[in-house]
Amino acid sequence: MDIFDVLTSDHEKVKKILEQMEQTTPRAAKRRETLLENLSANFLPHAYAEEQYFYQILLDESSDKEVAYQALEEHRAAKAVLMDLEEAPSDDPRWSARLKVLKELIEHHIEEEETTVFDLARSLMDEDRATEAAHRFKELKKEAPAHAI
Repeated sequence: MDIFDVLTSDHEKVKKILEQMEQTTPRAAKRRETLLENLSANFLPHAYAEEQYFYQILLDESSDKEVAYQALEEHRAAKAVLMDLEEAPSDDPRWSARLKVLKELIEHHIEEEETTVFDLARSLMDEDRATEAAHRFKELKKEAPAHAI
């Protein structure tokens, strides 16, 4: 399993949680809170590890640094909306609107990452390095601060 497999697997988990969240109603406050905790527990360590390691490879070794900077900004925006979502009561009408914005941000980010970013990273990594990167990425996810916003 290489870094691209690990990232794609994480992306699928996050997209699934977002889909489940989108299907909830304001009356399912407890379910929304549980799903939001699950989303944070999956998205934040993933973002932390990408920022600390994966994107740093692109910044250090690629001539196209704009790709990494854009990905970092997308993380910043998604984390800001996630924080707003966490602060809103789950039965507040704005909760669904914030979720929709968050879902759109994250899905857009994933789509770009799995195409443009992955293509750039693949040009910098051979198979052995991509496998080693997967191990380092998993370690960093475990080391992520409890609430890595």
